[in-house]
Amino acid sequence: MFEVVGAYGVDECSPAKVKGDDPRVLHVEAESADLKMALNVDIQKRKWLPRNCLALLPAPEFHIKDRVNQAGSLKDQWLDNFSGWMGRSYTRVALPDEFNDALGESRLKQILEEKLAKEKDALYGIYLTIEPDSDEPWTETLGLMPSPYLLGITLLVHEEHSPVTVRSKAVKQIFKDTLPDPLDGTKKVTRAELAKRHGIRIVEAGVESISVADISLQEMKRLVRYTMVDHLSNSSMAA
Repeated sequence: MFEVVGAYGVDECSPAKVKGDDPRVLHVEAESADLKMALNVDIQKRKWLPRNCLALLPAPEFHIKDRVNQAGSLKDQWLDNFSGWMGRSYTRVALPDEFNDALGESRLKQILEEKLAKEKDALYGIYLTIEPDSDEPWTETLGLMPSPYLLGITLLVHEEHSPVTVRSKAVKQIFKDTLPDPLDGTKKVTRAELAKRHGIRIVEAGVESISVADISLQEMKRLVRYTMVDHLSNSSMAA
């Protein structure tokens, strides 16, 4: 058996769709000997076919390729992005329902999905570490971990952008900026304080920003990539 995924041509790739943060749609460039075209790939239009069908298919005119850039650059890595995006479709990580609810109630979700979205040109990705905020280690499925949680946020930044600048903005939004206290409209509260109230503890030292050139594969293994859709499904299916 082999898998095919549906795609259609678009005028140009959208910057919001090329990084693989949307688990359902990805924009990539494909090229032939003398042409390039932008594609909208839809993961929901996928089908498994018998392997003997391969012999009936003509040779492809277009290919998805990584563009040759300066050493270490991750921009325009179309094939790498496509492969990673497809791979994540088989390995989506479900976060705990309590955690997802607390993320929304504390307005931390607003930071991850709206405030940091303004840094889309600088950000390669947003990654989380989620641990029990207790002395007892959690060894079961992440999606079933109960509260309270200790949250870490790692912002991976493209080489040509400043990790310090991106981190400073995130720290300000989480620990300095205030909003009306939902329990007492006469008071103000930070998102970090609100998160603690809902079972998520986050400290300034737990927010880091790293250039993609400075992080190792070993470090990546301990992180969970955050995307706007992946982690919001019911994690009762995570066992």
